[in-house]
Amino acid sequence: GGVDNLRVAIAWALGKDGDDATAIALAGSSVHVWVGLGHFAEAEAMLQHASDRVAPSTPSALEAELSYAVAVMYGQRHQQRTIAAARRAVELWQSLGERTRLGCALYALGGAYAQEGEAEAEPILREAQPLLEESGRARLQAMAHSAFAVFHAARGRPLEATCEARAALELYRAAGADGNLLTTLGALADQVWAQGEPDRAVEAAREVVEMHRRSPF
Repeated sequence: GGVDNLRVAIAWALGKDGDDATAIALAGSSVHVWVGLGHFAEAEAMLQHASDRVAPSTPSALEAELSYAVAVMYGQRHQQRTIAAARRAVELWQSLGERTRLGCALYALGGAYAQEGEAEAEPILREAQPLLEESGRARLQAMAHSAFAVFHAARGRPLEATCEARAALELYRAAGADGNLLTTLGALADQVWAQGEPDRAVEAAREVVEMHRRSPF
């Protein structure tokens, strides 16, 4: 299948007869495949091997994509590694003038801080938001709202968190981004329950269950 072919291609690129630039490009561009399948250990090993191939001659765009992939892979599981990788991606994409990709890297960076309720999150996410908004892509536009929902929840601002989560839900639905939709629905259910709205919490939870039933995974 496609995943097996991708795995073979990456293994070849990382092998003794492979090509460093190809390895870095494949590893950086395929991270969402592995994360989506829950293959975190495989993704971490692959990205580490690709990172070992980065050299001064590596094109900045390839290194930026790889750094962002590392941030995506670690996500909320290892905040400091996410922050370090996202910062490198921000630095490189700023130098390249890649506005949409810069917005994504800032989102990853701000999201890592937001998870802990750290004040550094807010200015970073506010910088990311217009860059993601101007992309015109609903899923990217939703990402900023989703990160702000996490930030406000961690800072003890339930009403603001709920408002941002609902904005993210609408955009994720428009984008057909079911994985993001499930995560946001679950968070929204927790938030409205905490606000003393059990009926709305149950409604959100039922939608999560129904989506899981329809999922092919």
